[in-house]
Amino acid sequence: MIGGPGDGDDPFEGLSLDDEFIREAKVREAAADDRIERLRRIDAEHRRLLDERRAQQTAAERETRRERRRPRLILFVVLACIAAVIG
Repeated sequence: MIGGPGDGDDPFEGLSLDDEFIREAKVREAAADDRIERLRRIDAEHRRLLDERRAQQTAAERETRRERRRPRLILFVVLACIAAVIG
């Protein structure tokens, strides 16, 4: 049985891979620096999208408040006109 992580057993101990085998590999792993940079770009894009979504939500909330104020404003103008006509 192969040991678990941290038990000191290396399943690849004694395995030697020659250069030709490595050159012919179909899958190549990206370098750690490349993976870290990719994660930074993904994280930056997530932050940008979050900021964009917050801005859209704020704009939508502002528009909703305006729409709620409109009927009150119209009512106030109508009442002012009636008061002006009566007065």
